[in-house]
Amino acid sequence: MPIYMRDDIPVSTLRVLLSYNPVTGVLTWLPREQDLFKPGPRQKWACDLWNSRFAYQIAGHLNKDGYLEIGIFGKAYAAHRVAWALHYGVWPTGEIDHENGIGSANQISNIRDAAHRANMQNQKMRVDNTTGQMGVYRHAASGRWNVRVGHRSFGYYDDLDDAIAARKQAEKEMGYHPNHGRPA
Repeated sequence: MPIYMRDDIPVSTLRVLLSYNPVTGVLTWLPREQDLFKPGPRQKWACDLWNSRFAYQIAGHLNKDGYLEIGIFGKAYAAHRVAWALHYGVWPTGEIDHENGIGSANQISNIRDAAHRANMQNQKMRVDNTTGQMGVYRHAASGRWNVRVGHRSFGYYDDLDDAIAARKQAEKEMGYHPNHGRPA
């Protein structure tokens, strides 16, 4: 299971392991009880060592995609999903959308449980965009500006500003997030 959707640990267990600050979005490790460690003669030592190194420390690390992930019992979890679960007491049913587009900003005011489509309607602009507006392209044959949302065309325009206005209106009518198309 990919980490961005993993939810195979009970929220009650998360609450024993982690603390979440919804204002800052920071997850911190809580001290662990001895019973969370492998039984045996070194159980107390392992518990004491873990607590001395990790208790009250910030949990997680930044992955290559710019999202925080947390290792829990040998499995990786997306920090934004863990934050949601700790705050609301249930795992999110869809994807977590970072409204400001910053994958490591896990403040509760910045994350929302969204269907895949809604999450895709809050994308940053691609770096290869040449018009400054998503979904507005120069039509090679006619030289006019083509406006598209997904597979649907919203017409051809002689003026770039008219094409951009048509795209923005289409986004509004189709329920796109206001941040959709922010600079990369």
